[in-house]
Amino acid sequence: MKAQKQKRINLYSVKGAWRLDQSKIIALAFSLAAEIERDLISQRTKEALRFKKAQGMKLGRPTAPAKRKLDPYRPEIENLLAMALRKIYRPPLRHNRGQSSQSTD
Repeated sequence: MKAQKQKRINLYSVKGAWRLDQSKIIALAFSLAAEIERDLISQRTKEALRFKKAQGMKLGRPTAPAKRKLDPYRPEIENLLAMALRKIYRPPLRHNRGQSSQSTD
């Protein structure tokens, strides 16, 4: 509340005509109510998850489907990637040192 007053920050409630800079007690009551509500929401969520798990429902993120959207395009994608890699990495040219291109027999 001190920082709020020093920085001249005014807090208003959406419902009702409360100005929270007027009374520390009102601000304390609202913060306490918010904390209690947060704890209740957490408790209800945990109970619901326990209930669903007890019923045998699988919880968590679903696994990816066996077939993916890009599977039909896999050969084309692999080909494009291979072409890109060939352009990026070009092996050094090999010169036959000590040998001439024409043989003298």
